[in-house]
Amino acid sequence: MIPKYGLEGTLYLRPAGSSSDKQSNFEYDDSVPSQRCGDTVLTLFQKVTVQMSLDTTNVQHEKLIIKLVEPHIPGFSVPPADCNQEKQMNPKKRLSTDQEKNSRKKVKSNN
Repeated sequence: MIPKYGLEGTLYLRPAGSSSDKQSNFEYDDSVPSQRCGDTVLTLFQKVTVQMSLDTTNVQHEKLIIKLVEPHIPGFSVPPADCNQEKQMNPKKRLSTDQEKNSRKKVKSNN
């Protein structure tokens, strides 16, 4: 669950493109329930840091891709995204709330 954006998604514990019969590095413990990979244990509703992206390879069926950032699991987690790189990728600046309100007021007053 990602309350900040009102989203809910699944963090898949198998690498993308792997078949279901391929062995995973995670071990399930049904007594807790939890997933263990080495010294790292992931429990139900544990707060984790994720990276979200949109898979647009099929425009009619876009998918939300969620990847684990923290806790770091070697060979599975992804490095944190560089905020500066994201800003360069999306050069359009979003207007701040005050700017949006002011522009709406100007449009209303012109009509």
